[in-house]
Amino acid sequence: ASLSDYGLPFTVTRALTKYDDVVNIAKDLQESGISNIQYIFDGWANGGMSSTVSNRINAVGVLGGKKGLSNMLSWFAEEAASVYPVMDVASVGKNRLFDGFSPGKDAARALNNTFAKKYRYNVATLTPDEKTYEYAISPHKYLSYANGFLKDYSSYSGKGIYIADLAEQLNSNLYKKKNQIVRHETEEYVVKLLSELKSQGYTLTASGGNAYVLPYVSRLVDVALTDSNFNSTLDYVPFVAMVLHGKVSFSGVAMNLAENVQLHFLRSMESGAALQYFVNAASVDRLRNTGYESLFSSDYSMTKEEILESYKRSGEYLNNVSNLSISYHTICDNGLRVTVYENGVVCVINPTETQQTYEHKTVEAGNFIWFTDEGRKAG
Repeated sequence: ASLSDYGLPFTVTRALTKYDDVVNIAKDLQESGISNIQYIFDGWANGGMSSTVSNRINAVGVLGGKKGLSNMLSWFAEEAASVYPVMDVASVGKNRLFDGFSPGKDAARALNNTFAKKYRYNVATLTPDEKTYEYAISPHKYLSYANGFLKDYSSYSGKGIYIADLAEQLNSNLYKKKNQIVRHETEEYVVKLLSELKSQGYTLTASGGNAYVLPYVSRLVDVALTDSNFNSTLDYVPFVAMVLHGKVSFSGVAMNLAENVQLHFLRSMESGAALQYFVNAASVDRLRNTGYESLFSSDYSMTKEEILESYKRSGEYLNNVSNLSISYHTICDNGLRVTVYENGVVCVINPTETQQTYEHKTVEAGNFIWFTDEGRKAG
């Protein structure tokens, strides 16, 4: 967070979710009757959310230090629960001396020879924030950085890794003519890395999900459940869900970060997508002046009841279809959207503002139903 004392600005590192907080949240959800949750832990090492290069693991002191990290990963291993700390070898948020990353040698470059950077965007102006950016790393460094990360990670009990943007972002490096790396070559670097990780027994999850990562990941998050919302689009079909369902587990964006939570819930049911939430243990007041104000709805104490209610509404349906392929999808004239699975399970969502019927079955406004040959289940 950026603070000021006697008119002098300075930056401090604040804990939003300590290592033992992750365990406490997992225990709390278990005791509330929710099982088979998979946890992704961002900002857990190397300086936090805006981290140094992932070529090693430096536990964050304010989160509990090395001992706290070890205890957290050991608890998940003992409980046979899934936790996926982030390993980001494609970008770096902080450039520190002697950390193994040098922009001049290791950052990707654009055609005009400038460093390739990823910016966070101002949601009000849709313009990039020039003060908050990450360097895009040249693909030739991916494997060496990952090997350094794994050397440290192997000393802990963790076997899960979240590979961040590698599943949806292919950086080229166009700096030197003799050593240029174009996107299809970057794909080869990524596939080689993922193959190595899988061969070492790591379980991988990722964001997005281009086809080249599907043989290596067990789960995808932030998968597109609708269209691009371009003005020329008349409607959407859950095409990605129809391709992935029954082959790899997936979810859309975090429910509590969606623009319209209820509509996003219905679209998740339409796609048969698992539900994802982004939570922090600390009060959202700590997000002020951090550049992460978009996460103000992530307070676990305020989100817990929503998580439990969503699980209650969707759990039985998702458990019944999680391993099934989608065989059919249609949009009815009355606005109902119908998904049919290979074994005949039918899900009907009603995103309209009025009650509708489907095959003599009532679907309340803003709700869904699912049914099998044995009868009807309400959402």
